[in-house]
Amino acid sequence: MEDIDVRLFSKCVNLYFSPIAERNNLTLCQISEDLYEIKSREFVMRIHFEVGHRKSVLATLSKNGKQGDGQNRKIGVAVIAGYNGAEMRTMPAATIEEFIKLAELTAKNADRFCVPYLLGLKDDFPKIIAYIDDLIDKSGIREKKYRFSEKVREEWKVKPQSE
Repeated sequence: MEDIDVRLFSKCVNLYFSPIAERNNLTLCQISEDLYEIKSREFVMRIHFEVGHRKSVLATLSKNGKQGDGQNRKIGVAVIAGYNGAEMRTMPAATIEEFIKLAELTAKNADRFCVPYLLGLKDDFPKIIAYIDDLIDKSGIREKKYRFSEKVREEWKVKPQSE
């Protein structure tokens, strides 16, 4: 019986993402066993195999260049879909069938929402970043201050090594 592992992930990437790259004259490259990417001149779409309690397929889009740049964030396809008024609900997969469906759904949405950036057909990437910042500001996450007891803080302090 097949498990949800990097071999299944690779099969799904080749089945669902490879045709997208080929159809658009782009190249799908395997970076590591759990990461593939499709690069264009200005953008890169990465396809990740996410592990945790349940497995998942994640497609992100970012501009080529240094990662420290505020305009160069990795943005998930679901967020780009949300910016475009579409909703992409995904759940991590518990079964092989769910994983395969998730990979197919992720590829379809990546084709619809990420490929136009790869092809240079859309130029509103900074607006997506502003959209994300607005969502964060509206959520109040930036202003939240977490209070820990003094004992907890002490446990996390790094003690200098004695010489």
